[in-house]
Amino acid sequence: WQRLLSLERGFQRRRRSLLPQQPLDALDRQAFAFAIGRIQAPGKAQVEDPNYLFSILDWEPHGKLQYKDLRFLEFWEPVKWLSEQPDLNVAASFKETVLSKYGNHPVKAWRLCLDMDGTGICRWVAFNQACERIQWKGNCAK
Repeated sequence: WQRLLSLERGFQRRRRSLLPQQPLDALDRQAFAFAIGRIQAPGKAQVEDPNYLFSILDWEPHGKLQYKDLRFLEFWEPVKWLSEQPDLNVAASFKETVLSKYGNHPVKAWRLCLDMDGTGICRWVAFNQACERIQWKGNCAK
């Protein structure tokens, strides 16, 4: 966060005369996109659309980001599937295994294996449990 702010301060100085002032510890959408563009480097995760990332992180839509808005990222442990690239072969293997366990009946497989609580949602923990139940040995995250 500190690096984003330091890279962005120069940007803010250049445009301060044109825009209303904002606190130095806050980044608006344009300043955030500029700072993200400056810190991207080969070998590091690239942000394809800084404006989209800004709209996700600005969850209280104030039009600016502050450190307090991003503090949760210091402690966040993302679930494994968020960082995996999808693999259609692995997905097909899972589908084949789960359907074979439930007589090629997808609704039965959904209700008795994936959505056992009847919420219409299969969360990550429930999906992992379903993989164990059907003894599927593939990579659950893909």
